[in-house]
Amino acid sequence: TEEVDGDLPRELFFMTAGTAALAQLMEFVVNAPQRLPRGPANKTRLRVHHLLNMDDEYCMSNFRFRAPHLIRLFHALDLYDHDEDDWIRIDLQDERHYLPADVCMLIFLARLSHPCRYVDLIPLIGEEINRLCPAMREITHYVYNNFAYPLTRFELWQDSFDSFGDIMRSYGAPYPNLIGLIDGNFLRCCRPGGEGNWEARMPQELLYNGKEKAHGLKFLAVLFANGMVCLYGPVEGKMHDATLLRTSMWMQFLEQMQANGNGHHILFGDCAFPCTRNIQCMFKGAMETSSARFNELMAKIRISVENCFAEQSIIWHFLTHENKNAVGRSPVQEYYTIATFLMNCRGTLYGNQMMSQVGVALNLPSLESYINKRH
Repeated sequence: TEEVDGDLPRELFFMTAGTAALAQLMEFVVNAPQRLPRGPANKTRLRVHHLLNMDDEYCMSNFRFRAPHLIRLFHALDLYDHDEDDWIRIDLQDERHYLPADVCMLIFLARLSHPCRYVDLIPLIGEEINRLCPAMREITHYVYNNFAYPLTRFELWQDSFDSFGDIMRSYGAPYPNLIGLIDGNFLRCCRPGGEGNWEARMPQELLYNGKEKAHGLKFLAVLFANGMVCLYGPVEGKMHDATLLRTSMWMQFLEQMQANGNGHHILFGDCAFPCTRNIQCMFKGAMETSSARFNELMAKIRISVENCFAEQSIIWHFLTHENKNAVGRSPVQEYYTIATFLMNCRGTLYGNQMMSQVGVALNLPSLESYINKRH
């Protein structure tokens, strides 16, 4: 057998070298969990009382609320108990882990504000990585079931419909009883069964939208005259806006209000919606000069609902990354509804675009009054 450097045979040399490399690889794999940033090394875990010492711009950038308003939001969401701290229980690997509910909410806000990974939240939150995902899941279900879904319903603002007509009239609308602007919104999602969402067990044609040429979920939204938004959905991405309107039962609700003597109210949408007694839309096709002037006037008003969708996408930037929106693996529909609810909360604190465009006092409710409407 040929010798290498006069010491070892060539076959034995490479066998020894391969064994040493394999041993180094195994040592790296065994010690890899200790090398990963699983938790803060020399950093105190973030707690809500630390927010009082943080800069407002820092809180606004990472959590989309200023520090004092975060405290108000957490109290309004019943994340605190009067007798003892309210802890959200998290199941993980047959063990019981506990995190404060307010810290779980901070995790949710930071996650939705930026399209980041959970490992990127460790320097900000200061919790171990194996706790972040369960905390996100638990707080999402809690806020959606108890607050976001009840507070984005259409009938929530029925007592203010008369005042909404006056606001829209001052905005320049030619209708005395226009209460809001209606439009559908398409939330792009990862293709079911694709590389990023292979666990999803649903036909991908349900979510495919031919107009957008993408997979996603559809929501129907109404921007009321006070800047608040209500939602219906989600439904399959292939459904048309007119179908969403029919299944939402909003028109039947307005008709029932009129039958009960509570006034005749209408919504305004684009050409995708049918023109009925309770919904008006833009003219389409060949039109006269008066019809063109009407479209020009209402286009300046109707653009507000499009701007509302754009603002929500900017504030909660996580929702714009379709690879993160894996239907069947993540509660994407709950994320979007909570994001709309939080935009309404921000409107009560910082105002909204309708307030600046209309130029009149909208008499918005306080944050606590808005959240108490769910009862």
